[in-house]
Amino acid sequence: NHSINAILVDPLDNDLVYAGTRDGCLVTSDRGLQWVLMNDGLDVLDVTSLVLSPSGSDRTLFAGTNGGGVYCAQPEESDQEDSDGMESSSLPSGFLLSQNYPNPFNASTHISFTLSRAAHVRLVIYNISGQRVNALMDEDLGSGRYTVAWDGRNASGQPVSSGLYVCLLCVDEHRCARKMMLLR
Repeated sequence: NHSINAILVDPLDNDLVYAGTRDGCLVTSDRGLQWVLMNDGLDVLDVTSLVLSPSGSDRTLFAGTNGGGVYCAQPEESDQEDSDGMESSSLPSGFLLSQNYPNPFNASTHISFTLSRAAHVRLVIYNISGQRVNALMDEDLGSGRYTVAWDGRNASGQPVSSGLYVCLLCVDEHRCARKMMLLR
């Protein structure tokens, strides 16, 4: 009983289908016979768009939400046998990077993200030219919700100029980014 906003069939495995709904992101590995909510305890609601990165070792599912968050998950190998010899689907493990608040900002802004599992996290700010401005976090964290403040300063503590900046959240080898506007 989920109203579907977006649907995506995995081009590498046609049995694997993702659906964006008001309740979050659903996944099936048996052509829709059984669906599993893949939010992993995250507050991911009203998924309106789905994109699967190209094949490769860093393959990632991006689910855009109506509330401004981007849920990122790594699709794992879909079929494994459990202890009973039955086939089961491994759920993706993911994270959610919310839009910074306020945005645009002038003195400081808050960047929130949620982890569904323990992981190594890096949170880095870049300018629009791709130059690293400041690293706000580089540490191992447990699952949960985190908020980090950025005061609009570079790594040397100097205020940066007005403009467009990119907040990059790296969780293990996976990445999500958000644009931020600084107005001085």
